Amino acid sequence: MNQIRAKHTVTGIAGHLKNAGKRPALRAVCAGMDIQGISVTQQNIALKERFSHARAIKTHIADLPVDLQHLLAEEFEREVMAFRATLESEYLEIKRDRDARQELPKA
Repeated sequence: MNQIRAKHTVTGIAGHLKNAGKRPALRAVCAGMDIQGISVTQQNIALKERFSHARAIKTHIADLPVDLQHLLAEEFEREVMAFRATLESEYLEIKRDRDARQELPKA
């Protein structure tokens, strides 16, 4: 599949997900791009079982279509923001506990 066709496919799938009221997350877009036949999928499963110890092929993000790069960046940003919120709430809880211990009368 050439890059222009892939770009339109990714954009189209993301648009369909948004119109359906769903978040166009990376996994949902990739699931929507499932164009492989059953035989190819079965071959991939057989190869995976046979070579499960093999290393994964790494792809640089710059080699991906621009729309997919943006989806990855948005997903990464959401994960970072969620993790930061978790850390901040834990910090505030620790700080409250520390302040509460300092207010207790010493024996």
